Amino acid sequence: MTHGFDLGNVDQAVWNTLHGRFLRMTNEEGTESRLGTHFDPIIALLAPLYLIHSGPETLLVVQTIALALGAWPIFWLAKKKLENAWAAAAFALVYLAFPALEGANLSEFHAVTLGSSFLAWAFYFLHLDRPYLFGLFTVLAMSCKEEIPLIVAMMGLYAFFVLRKQKLGLVTLLSGILWFIIAVKVVIPSFNESGRSIHLAHYGYLGDSVEKVLINVVTRPELVFSNFKDKLKVAYLLKLCFPVGYLSLLAPQVLLIAIPAIAINFLSTHYTMYALDMFWGSVTIVPFVVLSAVWGTALLAHMFHRLLKVKRGFVVAVFTIYALTFTAFYHQRLGYSPLSQNLSWPQITAHHRLGERLARSIPRDAVVVAQDHLNSHVSERETVYIFPYNIDEADYVFLDVAGQPGYLLGYDEYHAAVDQTLSRQDFGVVAGEDGYIILKKGAKQVPLSQDFYSFLLADGIDKALPLTVDFGAAVRLSGLCLEYQRGMIVEVHSYWQANRTPQGDPRVFLCLVDEEGVPLPGTAIEVRASIWYPPTRWTPQQIVHSTERVQLPAYVDLSTISLGFFVGPPAAIDDVNARLSVVIEDAGSVKIDVKRSVLVIPMGTRTD
Repeated sequence: MTHGFDLGNVDQAVWNTLHGRFLRMTNEEGTESRLGTHFDPIIALLAPLYLIHSGPETLLVVQTIALALGAWPIFWLAKKKLENAWAAAAFALVYLAFPALEGANLSEFHAVTLGSSFLAWAFYFLHLDRPYLFGLFTVLAMSCKEEIPLIVAMMGLYAFFVLRKQKLGLVTLLSGILWFIIAVKVVIPSFNESGRSIHLAHYGYLGDSVEKVLINVVTRPELVFSNFKDKLKVAYLLKLCFPVGYLSLLAPQVLLIAIPAIAINFLSTHYTMYALDMFWGSVTIVPFVVLSAVWGTALLAHMFHRLLKVKRGFVVAVFTIYALTFTAFYHQRLGYSPLSQNLSWPQITAHHRLGERLARSIPRDAVVVAQDHLNSHVSERETVYIFPYNIDEADYVFLDVAGQPGYLLGYDEYHAAVDQTLSRQDFGVVAGEDGYIILKKGAKQVPLSQDFYSFLLADGIDKALPLTVDFGAAVRLSGLCLEYQRGMIVEVHSYWQANRTPQGDPRVFLCLVDEEGVPLPGTAIEVRASIWYPPTRWTPQQIVHSTERVQLPAYVDLSTISLGFFVGPPAAIDDVNARLSVVIEDAGSVKIDVKRSVLVIPMGTRTD
């Protein structure tokens, strides 16, 4: 569940810092410093912890502890504001149960996640009138990512106008703005060959520089309002305060402190920024959503007491329970604890353990090109790259064709890149087992052994729904398991057999199809079992297992699309006549159909 972006990136930068190479990071094209990607120098302070345990696990533990500690300032502020320790504990629980917070914690490691807790502590010390501790935590927060200084600047406005601390507020405002300018206009461009942040590409419709983006946000509001046509972005705004029952809207002076982060996410064209409950983009917003809900509850308690003479403690209790109810409902649907309906506990398999053993076999001083999800397992070295880049500079290439291609490549691009790498004369296979491949520069050329294909061979279909669907006279689909995951992803496990040796060289394709059975453009992929162990190699009664992850389109009514399998040569993607005929002999308990020589499986079909 981890990748080169960003666990591998940060782990390499911290490890290199410990070994005298300050924030050296080689996974990102165009820079050899973490500072060329993000201004998050706080990660350098984590280097001494690697003397205790050197590894990405250290980063994940630190991140979890930091987020958990953010509950304390929320508790103390709520206790002071609501004059009720139980209500304060409840709002601390609301914070900890916030799916956007938990999603950030489970999404690799990002220094911005640490900033969430630092901001909560800064706000606490601001209200405690402890300016030096407030300053310390604002500096720590700003060191976590380049846009956090804008939140700090908003905290300065809050201090100036709401708390009437004009001097402190003005210093904080100017410090935040100055830090932001230095980070995005001086530091990041200085460490990046492009001379600017690569993340500006997410705002390309607004301009190609920070200045142009800011100017167009003000002078061309139609560009901003065009984002309201995006249903996912509208849903992002609507869901943001749902876990607290929208109590946050009663205290806009607190909620608006987070407006820079909200705007950055909303205006971005990058899905991870406004996928509220899955990634790290909203983690710095969470403390202010919860704290503004506390302020909103206090306001209601004051109003009910003043206008209706209702006891303040009773009103606080009612609206605390109200907030907890919304939190419980939201968490049950989208949270990450055992209370959530979507909890999927990661299973460590023999395949994962084999990968760890193979990763340890690569010399620490070697230059490695590693597949995205393997990258953080070999990132503690001076130079590491993400496959398929910089292979000419590598001593080793580390691949897992049983895993996912990663963020940088689609299935077809990935398999083409692997084939090209295997065909190179300057590299030879030194390990090939259960889908893993390690190539070494200068090693003898040898073919992949039979052990390599073990990831495709199954003893049975115990965990899948048995089916009997024949494609032509030779290829049979014998089992199917569909796992619906967060982020509109379906993991498709299919089990295949050969009735006899097929004629020609048929291949198995998975796709999304419309109501007429026509494959949606760009969705057809050859299943990995067909690529690495094509049907012409299958022996009768042998069960071949393949796993694919299908990303569902965000803007399509899922009732109008289905999953589809078809078999034939590559031309079968566009040519119905090239596909083998499909005969359903036993559909088990599911409703499946055949359209245009495609086996059609309706979206939402359950196979458990």
